[in-house]
Amino acid sequence: MIFPAWGWVGGPLLVGGVDWDECVLTLTGQNVQQNVERGNRYYLRNVREALDQPGEFLADDQTGELVYTPHSADFEQQGVVAPRLDRLIEIRGSAEDDSWPEHIRFQGLSFRDTTYSPGIKSLYQDEDAAVWIDHARDVAIEGCTFSQLGGNAVKLAQNSTRCKVLGCKMTDMGGGGSS
Repeated sequence: MIFPAWGWVGGPLLVGGVDWDECVLTLTGQNVQQNVERGNRYYLRNVREALDQPGEFLADDQTGELVYTPHSADFEQQGVVAPRLDRLIEIRGSAEDDSWPEHIRFQGLSFRDTTYSPGIKSLYQDEDAAVWIDHARDVAIEGCTFSQLGGNAVKLAQNSTRCKVLGCKMTDMGGGGSS
């Protein structure tokens, strides 16, 4: 995870290689066009050798293994959730064929336990939300609860119009309420 240029956005950059002799990382992926300067803030994720503090974890997508260093010995009795989805509901229309999902209402539901998906395509826009509304109109989300989310609660994208989020409770989120 790196905070390139002036440090006001951050996200993942993939490591394509390491030159140990020259102390140089080669970065790959779509975000590599960002201006990465000497001194930009960064941190590494999913490095097994770095697990040295309670609360740290590693999720190995290739093996399906989750390694966690607990804060307390009874953490299993407290309940453990390892979220895999960054979106719980996706409502998607299409500009190409002028399809508009519309007149949809969610009321009194609880949305929780999503993962975080940082902007792989753009550091300026996260690609996650518990409810993702894309090219839709007249969607209402009322009196719902959003909690324990890795990212955002609601995302309105691609000309979504006349949509509303009213009277919802949003707590313990890694991102924002809606964007």
